[in-house]
Amino acid sequence: MKEKIRQKTPELLRYFKRDIVEYERKLNDLMKILSKEYKGEYSLIHADFFPGNLLINTSSQVRGLIDFGLMTMYGDPLFDIAIGWVCFDMYDEFHSNIRKRYLNLILSTLGESVRKELYFYVLVYSFITANFYSGDCSDGHYQWCVENINNKNYWNAL
Repeated sequence: MKEKIRQKTPELLRYFKRDIVEYERKLNDLMKILSKEYKGEYSLIHADFFPGNLLINTSSQVRGLIDFGLMTMYGDPLFDIAIGWVCFDMYDEFHSNIRKRYLNLILSTLGESVRKELYFYVLVYSFITANFYSGDCSDGHYQWCVENINNKNYWNAL
């Protein structure tokens, strides 16, 4: 993840410096955390869990996962949980407060102790994917990433 952020930094620098409050401090903080040795469980990370990538049968059971791609890697399975959480209704199209409800479900299942990692992985994902869909950072995904990176609650939890 650290290497992916390092690769993205040159192409995102001018946009992030313009749009992210205390960009350099945040980047340094994230890189410092990523420099620490990870001692948790490892698994294949899909990193793009959202409803469109789930294959569901007529009984509404998940039967498959598609679109292994640019973000697929080996690491902490909480990364997939974090991305599934924030991507489920990424742009709040349903106006149903589903992200808050989904977060509460995750925390009630896994415990409050995972909140810090969930927020951390959302920040990492936002740094890496900000220009996935628009090279000039002029789309809604970029704005969504900037909102995440500027979210004080995420940084305060770290």
